[in-house]
Amino acid sequence: MTNSRVQLPDACLTIATHEVDDVAYYELDGILDSTTASVLLDAVGRLAAGAVETVIVGCGRLSFIDAGGLTALLRARALAADAGAGLALAHPSGLLRRILHATALTDALPVADASRLAGLDRSAAVSHRSG
Repeated sequence: MTNSRVQLPDACLTIATHEVDDVAYYELDGILDSTTASVLLDAVGRLAAGAVETVIVGCGRLSFIDAGGLTALLRARALAADAGAGLALAHPSGLLRRILHATALTDALPVADASRLAGLDRSAAVSHRSG
């Protein structure tokens, strides 16, 4: 298991990260927009090729996401693919689900199924705060 922490001084996004087996989990807390996107992209960009099969981005604690945040999620998906991993979202709010549907991004940014999330030990996560 690997844990890491990312922090930017003026951002309003915290990411708790951990890896369990072949899954890297990034739990976002706060605002995901163009000003905080680099926090997520830096974290996902550190994945070593073949290190994990799946990247899960937890969205249940996001208080705000805009077009810049959606772009960041798509870029994170591309970074994960470059490392040989798929990307899925966990715990998106009803609003985020509607945004994904309205923007036709439900296939590009699928929601992880509950059985995939059950094996993750969130107690092992290390908090990373930016801002």
